[in-house]
Amino acid sequence: MNHNSQKGMFRSSLARAIRFGFLLLIAGCFSWPALAQGQVRRLSFTVKTADDDLRGGQDNLNVAITLRDGREQWTKNVNHGQSWPNQTTHAFDIGLQLPVPLSEIASITLQTTFTGGGGGDNWNMGSVSVRAIGDGIDKVIVTHGFMRFTGESKSLLLPVILVPSQPGRATKLEFTIKTGDDDLRGNSNNLNVTIGARNGFSQLMENINGGRNWANGSTHIETIDLNQAVDPSDIVEIDLNPNTWKTGGQDQDFDNWNMESISVRAIGEGVDKIIARHGFYRFKAFDTLRIVISGQEPGKANKLEFIFQTGGDDLRGDGDNLDVTINFRGGGAQAVPNINGGEAWRNGSTHTKVITLEPAVKPSDIVGVRLQTTFTGGVGGDNWDMISMLLSAIGEGVHEIIAKHGYFRFTKSQSLLSIPLTAAERGKANKLELTIKTGGDDLRGDNDDLNITVFFRDGGRQIARNINSGKSWANGSTHIETITLNRAVDPANIVEIDLETTFSGGTGGDNWDMDSITVKAVGEGVNEVLFSHGPRRFTHDDGILTLRRQ
Repeated sequence: MNHNSQKGMFRSSLARAIRFGFLLLIAGCFSWPALAQGQVRRLSFTVKTADDDLRGGQDNLNVAITLRDGREQWTKNVNHGQSWPNQTTHAFDIGLQLPVPLSEIASITLQTTFTGGGGGDNWNMGSVSVRAIGDGIDKVIVTHGFMRFTGESKSLLLPVILVPSQPGRATKLEFTIKTGDDDLRGNSNNLNVTIGARNGFSQLMENINGGRNWANGSTHIETIDLNQAVDPSDIVEIDLNPNTWKTGGQDQDFDNWNMESISVRAIGEGVDKIIARHGFYRFKAFDTLRIVISGQEPGKANKLEFIFQTGGDDLRGDGDNLDVTINFRGGGAQAVPNINGGEAWRNGSTHTKVITLEPAVKPSDIVGVRLQTTFTGGVGGDNWDMISMLLSAIGEGVHEIIAKHGYFRFTKSQSLLSIPLTAAERGKANKLELTIKTGGDDLRGDNDDLNITVFFRDGGRQIARNINSGKSWANGSTHIETITLNRAVDPANIVEIDLETTFSGGTGGDNWDMDSITVKAVGEGVNEVLFSHGPRRFTHDDGILTLRRQ
């Protein structure tokens, strides 16, 4: 090979190498953005001030960006010492020290430099929105509504929750909360919300009102982004826990709050439904309201609806309330304290209250209801005249009345009303219906009442105390009272009924002229008179009448 041929080969190899390097450079230029795709380079903030300004000067706002590996980037004095006046909007950007994937941003913290004390600054932030911007990214990652910053409440932690949407699953809950005639004070007296799900998932949202006062009669809509997408049917509980005992560091300065109502809506891809409601509840120090959410099952009740009518003596509320216990077949029970939510039930008023059962049950498996007041007695103690109670079981394919009760006067000494529920059985009695006429001397009521004892052929017995429910039976009046038997029985196995008055005797003691009584057995296919009796005078010394079947 000659020298010229060698030089040509060299030049040809060099040219190929240069061309290959140039191609690599071009490929690198085009491929670099693709490799950097998904990297966040800066965060853009839009902050609105409400009706209390950020003073500036020494009272400023710092921002921290926290990554999932624990690294933090602080940017101090984002307002540059300037005042942010009432009702203004301000935007600023924070460049990240190193680009990161969006999924690596864990939280953003807003922290004021307020010193507190006399003359210290407070700031009402109306809202904040944070947008992530980078290579192929331009997305709002955090929003928050009202927050009041003070010398005691300087920081707001904003977790960055990036939950991918899934069909049929909720990614956020929307709360619509109405305040009644006693406000939520705000500042340090705020509302915390805990969400519980069937799979053990739990999420706490502190200070959902953002330190804001919720004034009397106001309605507020607040949204919680869920940490994970969940099936709405898996959300089983919402707990409301106001910090109503913290005010300016003085534990004795308590707030109270009347929540008129709340509804909770689950929102997600293909999901937009109300999953929970609750009516009036009065929050006092250390009170928590647990709202149970129960799924529906065909043929089963997941809710009980109570309709209460109040007569001429109100249920005072506040500390004088009504507790309810539901008894189930098999011995289980569900307690619902303070069903009136601390609300006063005025004379002549009607109130509907709904209890969510946990779990859903067949109506026939509900065997009893206990109503018990919390009256303390003594001078100034409360009494309550319940005119009637109607109880309905509600569920998928279920809507039936399962219990009724008429007048009952609740006092300190007579605070419990037990109502058995016995399912009907063909050919058996599950109730007794008593028709009682009063003659020329009334049954006084209150503490001068009538008890009934039912005797069965097998030796068992059932006592129905205070059949008149503490109510006076006036001269010439007729009253029909129902006793639900604690088991369905053949009418022939009801062998005796005893009537016994509770008269105390002595000066001012009561007497009662009963004109007549008829006792009827009632059930599915049963409507049979078992006992009847004519006039009878009851006194302290002669207060028992026994009716036996032949």
